[in-house]
Parts: sequence; C-alpha cells; structure tokens
Amino acid sequence: MKKVVLLGDSIRLNGYGTVISKYLPKNVTVYQHEANDRFSKNLLVAISLDLENLKDADVIHFNAGLWDSSLMIGDNKPISDVKEYVNNMSRIADILLKITPKVIFSTITPNKSTHKDNSIKTTMLYNKKVTKMLVKKGVIINDLFSVINEDIDSYICEDNLHLNEKGIKAAAESVSKAILKIL
Repeated sequence: MKKVVLLGDSIRLNGYGTVISKYLPKNVTVYQHEANDRFSKNLLVAISLDLENLKDADVIHFNAGLWDSSLMIGDNKPISDVKEYVNNMSRIADILLKITPKVIFSTITPNKSTHKDNSIKTTMLYNKKVTKMLVKKGVIINDLFSVINEDIDSYICEDNLHLNEKGIKAAAESVSKAILKIL
C-alpha cells in the first residue's frame, strides 16, 4: 500500500479532499486530518501536532494561501504579508521534505472578482513568490490556480471563493494526476 497525505485549507477539506480517493488506485490510502488548516502558520502548527500520522507518507500534497492573502480583517492588509507567507511555507516545505522527497504544492486557487476579501492580483503575487522558493527546494508545483481559472465561472460557487461540484472534480483530477505522476 502507498500512503498519500493531503494537507491544506478548505479547498482541500471541503473540496478535492472529499473525492480524491475516487481518482487514485485501490492500493493508495489517503490520510488527511479533519481540520481546516487555514493559513500558513496554522498549517505549520497542524503539521507539528500531526507528525505521527505523516511519518510514513509516500507523497505529501499541500495547499495554503487563500487565508494568508485575504483582507478579511478589515484593515486593508492581508492576514500574512507575502514575505511572512513565503517564510512560513519555506518552513513547512523543509519539514515535509524530511518526511518524503515527494512533496507537491497546489497553488492558491483564484476567486471571482466580486469576492470582497481576496483578489486575483494578490493571489498571483503570492503564487509567484511561493512557487519560486518551493521549486528551489525541490517541491513539485501543481498549478491549481490555472486549472480553476480556465473556467472560473463554472468552478467557483456562489460565495465567489470556494469550489462547487464541478470545480471540486477539476481540482481532484489535477491533484490526483500530480500525485500519480510521482507515486
């Protein structure tokens, strides 16, 4: 049996993580904790608290950034500025790469332009900065941003941020392809 670990925010928890097993062979077990990992610092803590369940992973797939880049606090500043986000993600990558060399990061998914707290421009900046750093460390990039952005109106639900059924399917297909490519 091969073990795949999924970590990440609600795009994983309520999205592709709910159906990913359908897209993977029967000899693959999927582990994901039941919590929403939200922003990068929260993911960092969640990993440290769950190391025992991650230790035998053949592949680890993770995502984070929607919360980090969000202006939801109301002071017109992101929860984590881009430098803090990249630093947190660097620490996360270092920990995960000690568990397995097969680590995949899915880029932050886009939101519809009508979402009040997130912007495509900010998401693109965060994705650009984090992927540059992660590639240097040997992390494989799954460009989930581009997958969802191809048909954003059909893939994003009425909250203008999260994936609907069609978007979940597209994300699960992208994530499973990335996993199977290195498994």
